[in-house]
Amino acid sequence: MRASGRSRPTTSPLLAGVYLVVVAAGITISLLMAARLLDILGLREAPPPVERQAAPDGQGTAPAVPDPAPAAAPPALWTEAPVRVDPAGQDYPRREPAPSEPPFPDILAIPRSVDILDNVRFAFAGTTYRIAGITPIDGNEICEAPSGRRWACGIRGRVFLRKVLAGDTFRCRFYPAGSDGERPLDCQVTATTTIAGRILAAGWGAPDADAAPELRDIHAAAVAARLGLWSAD
Repeated sequence: MRASGRSRPTTSPLLAGVYLVVVAAGITISLLMAARLLDILGLREAPPPVERQAAPDGQGTAPAVPDPAPAAAPPALWTEAPVRVDPAGQDYPRREPAPSEPPFPDILAIPRSVDILDNVRFAFAGTTYRIAGITPIDGNEICEAPSGRRWACGIRGRVFLRKVLAGDTFRCRFYPAGSDGERPLDCQVTATTTIAGRILAAGWGAPDADAAPELRDIHAAAVAARLGLWSAD
């Protein structure tokens, strides 16, 4: 008995393959046409040209290899034009600053047998020294008090200077010698006191024209207190 109805058509594998080839060709042609259209309109960026150079064996060409960038040169240490330098950015070794000279750089040892000439001058070992900044008074000077009493102020000044100097060692500063050959100096007694300051504070001298302002202040205080040469009696 025959089956009724219409039979289904069948597609051979050959026809299916041809169909796929036609579709792929159509897509490829469409892409090529689109790329050509972009080139005509200038919408597609052209790839950079490749420079070619002769191959080492002389046959054909090979892509050129760009030279490596040169290394940056180190900064020059010396320039001909003025340059502002930031000290914080300099790591070069620096020389240590020279130490400042102390105010009393010399040592003077005074023997007990020192010869005291007056209120500011003394001598030993063939050299005469003078305390700078004070006017000397004669070692044999006679002074008269306001009461009329006369007294040996020159000797008293010499005695005071001996008490300060004899048998002691001081840190001193020497000044240029004068035409008389004496060596002017001043010496440190304590951290804040000098021999000149001690003489003036006790009233056994007056500041000269070259005296420092602080010596003048010390002298004014001694006069006000009527000490030494300015004593009332």
